[in-house]
Amino acid sequence: MTDLDDLRAQFADIRADFDRLMFGMRKVQFNWRPAPGCWSIGDCLAHLNAVDSLDADLLEAAVRQARAKGLTGDGPFRYSPVTGWLIRSLEPPPRFRTRAPRIYLPPPGQPMLKIRGDFIRIHDRLIDIAGLAEGLRLTRVKVPAPFIPWLKFSFTQRMRLIAAHDRRHLWQAWQVPSTPGFPT
Repeated sequence: MTDLDDLRAQFADIRADFDRLMFGMRKVQFNWRPAPGCWSIGDCLAHLNAVDSLDADLLEAAVRQARAKGLTGDGPFRYSPVTGWLIRSLEPPPRFRTRAPRIYLPPPGQPMLKIRGDFIRIHDRLIDIAGLAEGLRLTRVKVPAPFIPWLKFSFTQRMRLIAAHDRRHLWQAWQVPSTPGFPT
């Protein structure tokens, strides 16, 4: 399996997990918060939409720029062990917690259908962007981190970070229904 096949499979699995989470979901369940300051299922998904939509723009721009520069090549590619550690540290369950930057904080009470539609659209776009990267030397396609332009990751590393972050917050969303008081 190529790096890009693996990425497409990861994002397809994320979509399937999202679909299972949302199956039969009611608005009252979607927006219910376990406690003040805790995120609802909707908050977790709105956060992912905010982060992933910005990342998708950066990824697509990096792929187009690499294509224009002719940065082609075949895998397999080798990646930094430090980035591998960072990716593993984002996988659920969380080993440490951090506060989301203000720009990524979910606005409360967003409509369930909008968040659902945005999630599907953004994740379909991420899969499409992986297709756009076919034939590129993925280690040379550099993608800046949002709001930290000097911090850059290879295309595959950035996509793997996004997938791990998505799994982390989907895991968080899955914990909400098991909280006492969750509406049935």
